[in-house]
Amino acid sequence: MNVSKGGGVLLAAQHRFTVFKIDLSCRGFDSLQCTDIVCAKCPLGHFTIYIFVVYIQPIATVDEYELLFNLLGNFTNLYNQQVIIIGDFNISDYQPTLSSSSLSSRKLSYLFNFLDFCDCQQFNNVRNANDRFLDLVISNRHCSVLRSIDILLDEDIHHPSLLITVVSRESQPKVINRNSLEDKLWNFRRADYPGLYSYISRIDWSCILDITDVNLACTHLYTQLKIGFDLYVPKTGLVRKSVFPPWFSPSIICKLKCKWRLLRKLRSSNYINNSEMINDFRRLRSELKCDIKRAQRQYLLDMESNIKSDPKKFWAYVNSLRKCTGIPAQMTYSGELLNSPEQIINAFSAYFTSNYSDCAVTNIDDYFDTTPNVSISLSNISESEVLGALKKLKSNLTAGHDGIPAFLLSDCASALCYPLTIIFNLILKTKTFPDIWKLSTITPVFKNGARNDVVNYRPISLICNFSKIFEMVDAVYTDFTKAFDKLNHHISLAKLHNFGFSDSLLSLISSYLSNRSQCVKYYGHVSNKILVSSGVPQGLIHSGTWESPLIQD
Repeated sequence: MNVSKGGGVLLAAQHRFTVFKIDLSCRGFDSLQCTDIVCAKCPLGHFTIYIFVVYIQPIATVDEYELLFNLLGNFTNLYNQQVIIIGDFNISDYQPTLSSSSLSSRKLSYLFNFLDFCDCQQFNNVRNANDRFLDLVISNRHCSVLRSIDILLDEDIHHPSLLITVVSRESQPKVINRNSLEDKLWNFRRADYPGLYSYISRIDWSCILDITDVNLACTHLYTQLKIGFDLYVPKTGLVRKSVFPPWFSPSIICKLKCKWRLLRKLRSSNYINNSEMINDFRRLRSELKCDIKRAQRQYLLDMESNIKSDPKKFWAYVNSLRKCTGIPAQMTYSGELLNSPEQIINAFSAYFTSNYSDCAVTNIDDYFDTTPNVSISLSNISESEVLGALKKLKSNLTAGHDGIPAFLLSDCASALCYPLTIIFNLILKTKTFPDIWKLSTITPVFKNGARNDVVNYRPISLICNFSKIFEMVDAVYTDFTKAFDKLNHHISLAKLHNFGFSDSLLSLISSYLSNRSQCVKYYGHVSNKILVSSGVPQGLIHSGTWESPLIQD
């Protein structure tokens, strides 16, 4: 129990529960001047939960709220625990319907920042006599909060009695199984690269010179590469995410497994009194603790020093602190409950596609200017330009729907620049963009709000790396905002004509934009293909060339 002037908090537990009080003074909570808080650790069989009871006095300053939520956030993430935080927060303007974009006070901003960063939710929807929510129930586990009928003491009209149920792990909605499909993929992490690179360097590409159809030329390119992949790259199922933190080195993991083996032996009756083995276990455990602390400290220092050059590493670490980062197995979209992975993925596809415009254009001639001031066209592409674009690709595993990673093309730039130059010039000559490069795959990424609502996700689109290379030649990379999803393709072409794009270049752009399709993909589950009827494809290299005239008009 912790009591100060104007309030106080009490946390009591039945005898059948084993509860341990947590000393919060060593974690900075003693610096709070107008907040009473207690914490207890409660093991519940298959999981352990930390329970906080909080009372914030009405006279508490905004800085007090900021400090409190920072301390709670550090505890939740640093110790990677399941928590439930209950109490009178005295935030009178809080409403469950509020979103992070419509906050009226700094107190609310600190609260919502904490909920978002720590992947927590506020579960209390029971209003007091003044139609307010002074008492909040915050947790990173699913909770059920109801008005309690069986009360122990006279009820305060400002603080109705609550019955809070923490849902067990077995009862929580499961995440979509990431390894549910049997499709085998090339595992480029375990490829025989000397053999693969030697094979690619020996491919005879001269037959592409006789091909006049762009799609057939691309088919030949993929056929030759896939022969090499089948010979030198093993196939595997979907790669399972490591259960260890990123700073765990192979030596740490090896020591950890040795410790587990020793522990299993010590728990058996044959080794219970083996003092030598007990000493070995204690020594290994002590070494592990030091190694893990040292590795984590170095990992965080490296991440901090490289945050500008490698921000992905920072955000990967932040996301690793969130307890549930997958897509729930039950979701909702437009009021409909979705239970199967196929329903969920297709709902994502429908939502992302709804951003495109299908509006018809009554008279396209109204958008044409018959006397453009300048003329913009494309000339033939040289091998040196293609080689330069290949070497600019990032050396990572990013791949489009064809599964060919960027680093492979960069490593084999000298061998691939010749066939790609032939194909790229064939594209310019025939003014036809290959169909296989028009398909993009989309991965849903959670933004904020309820994790089980489809509309709270944003799309991350991936195109194949060959298409990126073509667009990098004599082009500037510029991302498009979501507003360009509404651009009608016919109007876009008319505007580009007015800007001075030649007829041959407009024909190529028309081919590039027409019959584009996309599908949502999430760990092996793939939605139906959807035709993209409007918009300049986002994240594509040529979008920078088109952006200026379209914005100016």
